[in-house]
Amino acid sequence: FNEINEKDFNLIKKNKKLEKININPIIETQGLLIADKDSKGIFIRSVDSNYLIKRKDFINKIIQGSIFSNNSNEIIIGSQLANSLDLSINDKVKIAIPKTDNTLFGNIPRFKTLIISGIFNLGIYEYDLNFVFIPISIGQNILSLKENQFNNIEIFIKNPEEVEEYKNLLNDFFYNNNLNYLYTITWKDLNKSFLEALKIERNVMFLILTL
Repeated sequence: FNEINEKDFNLIKKNKKLEKININPIIETQGLLIADKDSKGIFIRSVDSNYLIKRKDFINKIIQGSIFSNNSNEIIIGSQLANSLDLSINDKVKIAIPKTDNTLFGNIPRFKTLIISGIFNLGIYEYDLNFVFIPISIGQNILSLKENQFNNIEIFIKNPEEVEEYKNLLNDFFYNNNLNYLYTITWKDLNKSFLEALKIERNVMFLILTL
């Protein structure tokens, strides 16, 4: 992954055309969540707890416990993941990532023991089964990033239909400021197969109703 430094992030935030939208640094990686003898592949999102608190749409989806504290060894998991591994608040779990440390005994995967502080239910099965949230300091630690480094920037806009406009704006900004290692992925790109399925379903239903 590309390491994004605080200098480049601040340069993006100073763009006057982006002043009214929500921009936050995050760290994302894939890993393994281990609970007793069971384990599950997961997507790990490391964020500042204040960022989650400001996300009312997320806060309202916490069904048990609470948001973790910054610099704590805590984790928030989805309801489907909790059910599949029989986990609840204050249980201890381990996360492991593919990145390894070289030791006298060979390459050893990086592990971190965390305590479950909250359980969320977004109402989307794939997210509730596969995503977990941890403090950004832990993400930086397990990926050997510095305190002011991360690997993703998350941007929220009020009108989802303006996504292509902002995508072009950002890509032009990256090019003009020699930030060519950055690129944009929109919600449409991430859910392309789902949106295509909806489009096909809509066309088929129109045909059926016409007949």
